[in-house]
Amino acid sequence: MGQFKPKCYAKVGFFTLMIIGVILLNATWKDAPTFTSEQSDSTSSASVSTFPYFLNQTLWRENFREADKVLVTGSLAYVGGGNCLLAIVNLSDPTRLEVLSVYGDPSTVYAIAVIDEQTVVVAYGLSYIEIIDVSNPYNPVPIFDNHAIIAARDLVVYNNYLYTTGSYYDLSVYDISEKDSPVLVTSLRTNNSGSYGCFIRDNYLFLASSKDGLEIYNISTPTNPQLVGTCYSNGHYFTKITVENETAFVVDSLGSLFIFNVSDKTKPVLEANITNINFNEIFIQQNYLYNINSTDEYEIYNIQGYNLTRESFLVLDDFLVDLTVFNNFSYVLAENGLWLIDNSNKFSPFLFNSIGPKDFEQIQYKNGLIFLREANQRIVILGFDTKTNSFQKIASIFDANISSFCVAENYLYLACSTQGIKIYDVSNLAKASLVGTFYDGGEALDVCVRDELAFVADGNDSLEILDVSNKSAPFELLNTSKSIPRVTTVSLSEEFAFVASPTMGIVLININPDSIEWQFGELVSTIQRFEIKQIETIGTSGFALSDTTIYYFDFSVPASPSIIHTVYYLFPVLLTVLNLNYFIVIHMSEIEIHQIKSDGSIHFIADYDTHSSLTAVCIINYSLAVVYNEGYFDLSISGLDNDLDNLNDIEELTVYFTSILLADTDNDLLEDGEEIYYHTDPNNPDSDYDTLSDYQEIKMGTDPLNPDTDGDGYSDGEEILNHTDPLDPNSFPIERHWVAYVVILVVFMLLSVILIVRIRFQAKR
Repeated sequence: MGQFKPKCYAKVGFFTLMIIGVILLNATWKDAPTFTSEQSDSTSSASVSTFPYFLNQTLWRENFREADKVLVTGSLAYVGGGNCLLAIVNLSDPTRLEVLSVYGDPSTVYAIAVIDEQTVVVAYGLSYIEIIDVSNPYNPVPIFDNHAIIAARDLVVYNNYLYTTGSYYDLSVYDISEKDSPVLVTSLRTNNSGSYGCFIRDNYLFLASSKDGLEIYNISTPTNPQLVGTCYSNGHYFTKITVENETAFVVDSLGSLFIFNVSDKTKPVLEANITNINFNEIFIQQNYLYNINSTDEYEIYNIQGYNLTRESFLVLDDFLVDLTVFNNFSYVLAENGLWLIDNSNKFSPFLFNSIGPKDFEQIQYKNGLIFLREANQRIVILGFDTKTNSFQKIASIFDANISSFCVAENYLYLACSTQGIKIYDVSNLAKASLVGTFYDGGEALDVCVRDELAFVADGNDSLEILDVSNKSAPFELLNTSKSIPRVTTVSLSEEFAFVASPTMGIVLININPDSIEWQFGELVSTIQRFEIKQIETIGTSGFALSDTTIYYFDFSVPASPSIIHTVYYLFPVLLTVLNLNYFIVIHMSEIEIHQIKSDGSIHFIADYDTHSSLTAVCIINYSLAVVYNEGYFDLSISGLDNDLDNLNDIEELTVYFTSILLADTDNDLLEDGEEIYYHTDPNNPDSDYDTLSDYQEIKMGTDPLNPDTDGDGYSDGEEILNHTDPLDPNSFPIERHWVAYVVILVVFMLLSVILIVRIRFQAKR
């Protein structure tokens, strides 16, 4: 080895340390730009889209309330009266009835007749007839309106002539070859009460001429009708008439049916008088008589000569107004809607579809679809239509005595009162089908489904738990009739079924098969309250609704649940639990939002008056869907924004858990709506924890979701604190490292000195 040279190494070490020191000092003395106010204003706040105001957007409403007349021809139905003069319905797809247009002001309609494929005529009001161009069914256009007749009661069109009956004239005849200018050609008056119904067949006009009975006119010359035959009513008041082959069927004002042989027009003969059956509106087709009576029944009779045999009937539970038959369907107009009845099997007609039912009482949103229960006989299914940007009816399921329903996966479970549980496969709505039933003689009042179990409030049979793993053959696992005398409603939490018993109040039942404390189906505890009509649970809290009271209870200790708070109402209808802190109450026409404080007290915080009687509510896409009970259904997505922060109240309550009373929940100067726009946390003033508020970062242009916007290893808060630029990676804080640099330099210099001294000491030796 070469000779060791301590002086040389000492010099090298010293100069090396000096170079390192110079580099560190140069880095320390580098100029650092500061963040100016002009830069902080360079980023402007973006606007947030505003939600519509409450009840501003009507998504779906069925039509026809208190309409008077219906006429079907081809693929169209014309409905007159009620909330319009004339509505046109597309019948081409019976599974999906579609209202094409609504025309005219509300009025009483007495009759509708088709002139041709492009024109209809309507008799309405006290003395009007109107001719309407319907060549474009989406846009009916009036072409003639005349105050020319007195209380037109019926219309019929034949060979370019319009025949009308009225309260003054028995018959008036108009030449309508020019549809925009009809000409009255003759009027006939034979008594003081006029005529009601009229029917034309083969150049003969048949009149139900009130007190004059049946009158037959030869209308070969329309300008000069000739009375050829009469059969007096003998005190009856004839109102309606229809003719099939050589038989005339006439109804009087008391609902009796008179059957005439009219093979000889000059001598009509009364063959039968049926008085023990209530006939209201009749229609004859291929030896069958279809009737609606005043007891809300739709009936089908087989005509055998001059005798009638009732083959079948349906109770429609609505006031029936008018009837027409086309092909294999009957169209029954009721006070609250238009019913489509499949009568292809005369022994077993069934409800096929409808528009405008009486009311809806239950709503559920599932798999992007809205399921609605109408009174007790129909489930309506709505789907979202992207073309109209609204919900539209896509299917209806009819059944009897529906008291409640539940949708689970692709199956619809109906609690059908005295007909038990029925299961429908709704995976294909165009072919929804009944796949299974369960009935043991009880009364299914309510149903909830979880996994492969159905929990049924079965009245006097208490709570029944059904195995529905095989939908075609559900069977009972157990019931609680030995411990609970009667159950009217059921709700599920994670481990318990909550049922309402009129005599026991709210009852907790274990439904956790893995429980080590209770057996499956065992009664765990009760809360002694009566006549509970609804129960909702969330976490370990529950709500029960009676006719006058809402009970807020805690079941964190299942063996001894307790009532925490009560709220009293005059007529509470329904409650919906949003989360652990908020719930909604429907109270007559109002929607009220209540907050649950940490001490268990309940505070009213917001109220929205719909000015209409409400029956149900649910959350759809984080908005509020409201069901009205006024003879029709009206679905509206709310734009509730109590604090005006551009966030829907329901969205705040169910998605973001922000306050609906404070526009800026976290008090960082950014409103909740702005925070959602910028994807920051409206419940945290500093979303990225860099000591700068979200508002400051938005104002300055830094990223409120990244604590180190420029990626230089120093947080935005540190850079602002040390007056460096958080948007420039070459500008970063140095003050706190100055001492470290000096210490490092001093240490190196001391080591150098020690090394030099030691080397010199060794050299002297």
